[in-house]
Order: sequence, then structure tokens, then C-alpha cells
Amino acid sequence: MQILKKDIFIEMKKRDYEWNMSPFHCHNLYEIYYLASGKRTMMVEQKIYDLYPGDVLLLLPDVLHKGAGTDPHEKFGMEFSKHFLECFFTDYLQQEILKCFKYAILHLDTEIREQFEALYKKMYSEYKNGELYAVSIADILLLLNRAGKRNPPQECRFRQYAPNASERVNAVISYIEGNFANIKSIEEIAEHTYLNKSYMCRLFKKETNMTVMNYLYNFRIQQSCEMLRSVDSSVECIARSCGFENTSHFIKMFKSMLGCTPGQFRKNKNGI
Repeated sequence: MQILKKDIFIEMKKRDYEWNMSPFHCHNLYEIYYLASGKRTMMVEQKIYDLYPGDVLLLLPDVLHKGAGTDPHEKFGMEFSKHFLECFFTDYLQQEILKCFKYAILHLDTEIREQFEALYKKMYSEYKNGELYAVSIADILLLLNRAGKRNPPQECRFRQYAPNASERVNAVISYIEGNFANIKSIEEIAEHTYLNKSYMCRLFKKETNMTVMNYLYNFRIQQSCEMLRSVDSSVECIARSCGFENTSHFIKMFKSMLGCTPGQFRKNKNGI
């Protein structure tokens, strides 16, 4: 089997400027995000993780996420496909090296962190120089699994959107999540939450770092992903169920956020 460029991506990157990944997106790849320095905020579906040096975020395929933050930072990032694993490892070894993904987030102690960074830099050099790096990837994944067993992650490491939001913003969020399929306009949201539209928009953006409509559309796309995974309804039916009156608009927005069409997403989930 041939490895394609889209099957593997490895980087080490320093940024000394504000960097916000927008909008939410997902891909049919496993992803490891390690923060070497600085601070980052990662939004993963309905959860928010505040990352600090030594933290590793592990993302399964097809999970909506985005990053944000204003601090200078250095991160190590790796993405790989199931096809990549199948090219190098037996079924048994694939199961073993993927066990670390049962941990959404890990914090590496000093000893494990030193081992991780040394292995990662070795792998990155092999990757950039066209050498065989698959064994190094396996070593890294097995190390992360050992780290998870050694220091089980705390369940409280994540928070929901705007946990300290005002009562007014929480009312907006509750209305959106309870009525996402039927909301026709931003004016409707303001009316049902008894807020002036302009004031509501300013307050929501200030407290969540998202616009009201971005939150609505992100939530609709998340719900559509769940339906594509779990029901056999047509794309048109799912679009309507999630509040999109125009199927073409739904497909266009879905592809801009996730990098594939709803039909392709469903095929990937079904292993077709």
C-alpha cells in the first residue's frame, strides 16, 4: 500500500503572535497536539481545554475542534490516518498503539516529557529527511499510553463553553441548543432571551470569543455529524432537521468546516 501526503503530517512550530484557528474543523485523521511552551485554549466539540507546557491533547478522527490564544507558544503537532497505520503495523499493534487515544488529554511529568520531546525531535528529523519514521511514531504512542497509566488524567481538565458566563449569555446558549433546528434569525434569539440584539451580540462575543451566529452554526454542524454517524436519513433530511432550509448551503458550510461533504463524512465513518 502506498502512503499519500494526506496520510501523515508532522510539524514543530513556534508562534510569537496571536493565532486563532477559525472556524471549527475536523479531519479523518488521528491528531496529537503537544504544547512545549506558552498557553493555548483548544475547543473540542462542547468542551474547552486550557493547555499548559507538558500537556498533550489527543483527538480521534472526525472530532470538531479549534485552537485559540494570544500567548507566544511552541507546539508539536502530528496527524496520521488509519491507512498510514495499516501500511506499517499489524492489526494487533495498531490496537496497542492507539490505546493512548482513550485519554483526551495528558499532562507529562518531567521524566516522560523529556523522553517524549527527544523521541519527537528524532521522528521529526526522520520525517523531514525522508527516512523511516513509523517506528518512532509507534514509540511515541506507546510512551503516551504508559504516561496515561502512570498519571491518569483528571476528569476536571475540561470546561464547558463560557462556564463563568453571565446569566444572560447562558440564556442565549440554552435557547440556541434547545431550538437550533427552528431558529430563523438572530432577532428571534434576542427576542426570546429578552435582550437588545446589539447588546446581546457584544456580550456574547466578549464572554465566549464567538459570535452568536457562529455558535448556532457550529452547534448545527455538530448535531448533523451525530446524525450522519447514527441514522440512515438522507443528507437533505438531516440538513432540514438541523435547521438548514437549503441543502446546498448546508453542504457548503459542512465542507468549509470539516473539509469534506456530508456524504464523504458518512462514508469515512462507515469505512467505505
